[in-house]
Amino acid sequence: MFYKLLKYFGLSPKEKGSDRQEVFLLRTENDSLRHVIKLLEDEIKKLSDNNRVMAEKLTEIKKAESEAYKQLMEQMDLMYLEALEPVGEA
Repeated sequence: MFYKLLKYFGLSPKEKGSDRQEVFLLRTENDSLRHVIKLLEDEIKKLSDNNRVMAEKLTEIKKAESEAYKQLMEQMDLMYLEALEPVGEA
């Protein structure tokens, strides 16, 4: 079965020595790739956590901006009302 797989992937060995060496190299490469995958998964988790934190900060900033805008509009309304001329006897 193993030899069929090697042949399928174009890795059919011509000698037993080269077969063992090729298997060793493939296993080493496989282990290296697993390690890289683990590192990438860790990086994705960190980025996901950072993304969550940034989203929370953005929400806080939007709330603060909205509150500041409301206060500004209230002040503008008051200034407008103060600038109006009184109508009739007040």
